[in-house]
Amino acid sequence: MTIVNNVYFAFCKIQQPVEAINKANTELSVSVVMDEDTADNWNEANPNNLYKSIKNDAFEEKYKFAAPFSDQKKQFVVTVKKMFSKDGVELPEKFRSRVFEVVDGKNVDCTFTKLVANGSRGKLSYSTYTNSFGQFAQLDAILVEDMIEYVQESGDSKAAGSDFGDVELAPAPKGQKAVVKQTDTKPIEKKAVKKEDLSEPMESPF
Repeated sequence: MTIVNNVYFAFCKIQQPVEAINKANTELSVSVVMDEDTADNWNEANPNNLYKSIKNDAFEEKYKFAAPFSDQKKQFVVTVKKMFSKDGVELPEKFRSRVFEVVDGKNVDCTFTKLVANGSRGKLSYSTYTNSFGQFAQLDAILVEDMIEYVQESGDSKAAGSDFGDVELAPAPKGQKAVVKQTDTKPIEKKAVKKEDLSEPMESPF
């Protein structure tokens, strides 16, 4: 495990997994903005996860916050990821990436209670793994020391059904997949069910 200090976070996708490049798997990820010396050290340690350099005048437009290292001509950004599911099988919970926040001098797990907005500052924890393509960095956790919390727009931040009073919400199912858009609008022909068939449980068509 390696700790990288004094970095800024952008596009933090740790609370919920997103589709990986191959679309078969899902992953957790965060973009990390480093100063130039830290970025050079990163490249030496992680030659298969090289940083991207972005000129200051283009940085704010892309990342939606001011260039944090304004004394530099460029900002240096590394995206660190960790697989969440492979072929539909989720990573054991104890291995998933986490978000911690410093609250009253203590590190508190806020992975599922707060969304980290671009421009938050803190530390990155990562480890490495090796496969046939070489050594790669993978995201373990981030520690947010200066939190900018992302607050969803009004209407999206309330739990569904909260307008109907104090209702206990059912737990959401795990492992849901995106629904494939239906393009064939032709109605499906339904077969008639014989009366005697109702004595046996109906099997799911799916």
